[in-house]
Amino acid sequence: MLRPLAVVAAVLALNVSTVSPASAASIWTGKTEDPSASDTSVTVVMEWNCGELTEADRRKAIAGRIQMCGINEPITGTAALAGGVTPTAINNNNCGTAVINVGQSGGRANIHYALHSSQGFITGRGLHVWWGPTFAGSKYDFGPFWGTSFYGSQLNVGYAMNGKKFGATMSGWVTIAGWTLSCNVYVSEPVHKL
Repeated sequence: MLRPLAVVAAVLALNVSTVSPASAASIWTGKTEDPSASDTSVTVVMEWNCGELTEADRRKAIAGRIQMCGINEPITGTAALAGGVTPTAINNNNCGTAVINVGQSGGRANIHYALHSSQGFITGRGLHVWWGPTFAGSKYDFGPFWGTSFYGSQLNVGYAMNGKKFGATMSGWVTIAGWTLSCNVYVSEPVHKL
């Protein structure tokens, strides 16, 4: 069984990547179990919902020199070369990472997911996790939280899952202390044979 600490460690890597089945074993911490060759993880960047940006958020970003939603970001293009001003900026809306992992153990499918905020404490979450197509289902994970890293799971899905098609997706939002805008979450582990 994949250990929660290993999933959180994958989130803390803060890079956008797909872990291939061959390298998934590098995050496996079980000593007596052998990971399925189909266990994989997907890690993506969570992004600020810039449509919710308020004047207070803008002032905080400027004061803190935080690059987000076109604020404090380097100017690109010919205007940058000429020393001019242009509204075109590199859009760095990174507010953390999200990871999802699917695999199977003992013939049952397991979904592990985690979030890590790079901009402060997560104060709440509204997540929808769904899986399938074999033994399709979903769950809502909604509520308050206080910390920079959040972990959740859905364990023991289906039976005799070895070799069956299975994937999972998580979407939703998190709120971060000190900000009025939320951070969007979307990560998907494509359907593949377990």
